[in-house]
Amino acid sequence: MAEIKIRKKSPIWPWILLILIVLVTLWYFFIYLDNNDLNETDDVDDTTTEQIDDESYNPDENDVNNETYMAQDSSYNLNSANNSLAETTSSITIADANKSIIDLVDATRSKAIATGVKISNDLKAQREKLVKVTPATTDKTWMPMLKESGNQIIAALQNIQQEKYPQLSNEVTNAQNSLQMIDASASFEDQKANIDTFIRNVVNTLNKMQ
Repeated sequence: MAEIKIRKKSPIWPWILLILIVLVTLWYFFIYLDNNDLNETDDVDDTTTEQIDDESYNPDENDVNNETYMAQDSSYNLNSANNSLAETTSSITIADANKSIIDLVDATRSKAIATGVKISNDLKAQREKLVKVTPATTDKTWMPMLKESGNQIIAALQNIQQEKYPQLSNEVTNAQNSLQMIDASASFEDQKANIDTFIRNVVNTLNKMQ
């Protein structure tokens, strides 16, 4: 009889192990690449958001016609302006008076926003000039600036009064007359009393616009 040779089967488990290793390797790379893509997308989104946030802020847009501007609100406390020129006017400096005028500008603009009355942007431009005043600013420079600021304040108050407070025409007129009493060509020392009167008349008018 012929001899029958029996061939042993080679074990299959090494192939199974190899397939598992390949699958695990592929799975690892797919997950790793996906996570990297997500992280890069998040970084781009964060950067874009920061750029949008930065671009949305523009302090120069805070004018009277922009409701985001608030000097304070319609109940602006005018004690600062009212008390900046004390009873002993000889102790008051240009810097003190200038601060009072800035307060009045802010209060007037705030009142315009609160009442919805459109006023000239010249008042904003005038404020930018006032904030540049320093202790070294001379009478010759500041007095005309005061007069110009006063004219802008009165013009704005007239608009507000005519549209919203018809009963306050006398108050606005008194403030206007007190401004006309200020001589811009004179020295600050000579005009302290007139400046004090103008500030107090404007404060009185604004306080009645409730």
